[in-house]
Amino acid sequence: MSIKSALWDKIRRSISQGQLDKAAEALKQAARRHPDLYDVVVVIDGRRQEFQRQRAAGLLDPREEARQHARLSADLLDVTQQLQQRANAPRPWPLRWLAATLLVLLCGGGYWYWQQPDAELKAYRQTLDANTVPACAHYLEQYPTGKYQLEIQQKVLDLNRQLDRYLQSARVMQQSGEPEKALEFAQKALEIHPDHPEARQLVNQFSK
Repeated sequence: MSIKSALWDKIRRSISQGQLDKAAEALKQAARRHPDLYDVVVVIDGRRQEFQRQRAAGLLDPREEARQHARLSADLLDVTQQLQQRANAPRPWPLRWLAATLLVLLCGGGYWYWQQPDAELKAYRQTLDANTVPACAHYLEQYPTGKYQLEIQQKVLDLNRQLDRYLQSARVMQQSGEPEKALEFAQKALEIHPDHPEARQLVNQFSK
């Protein structure tokens, strides 16, 4: 068994044993060469810390505690799988796109706690309508302790998975000699993250 395989097995074992803190810390170390997934791990770990705080304070009933724990475990397993896939199949271009947009999660405070609820609701709806990573990052920066923070964090995870699928499809079409289909998938990826360097490069390459 390789060192990498042992690492993934160790992370999965920590998750299955309920040691989500150890799993999150190991994933942070493993994801340092993948800024997009590193920031996703940071988001999940923030949710984990809030979950543990609420559980320690007795704020969660058994059903809600089990639901949140299962959701955190599933998200950590998903990131583990993505990292393992990248380690086994190196990409032609490194993905470096969420580092700046989600760093706000590390330094969020309560400065906007007293924002009017209607203003936050409007911003939340606009974020959902935009359906892009930068829009989600802007909401999280504007409302670091907002009412809809968990929903937007989950939206970032979903967009990240969708973006990764589009880029993977674009690469497959590129290697298969189908530039039109590669362009189609790259454009879909660019809609999700207009500043993504690989998506932009593929669009420019196949638009000529």
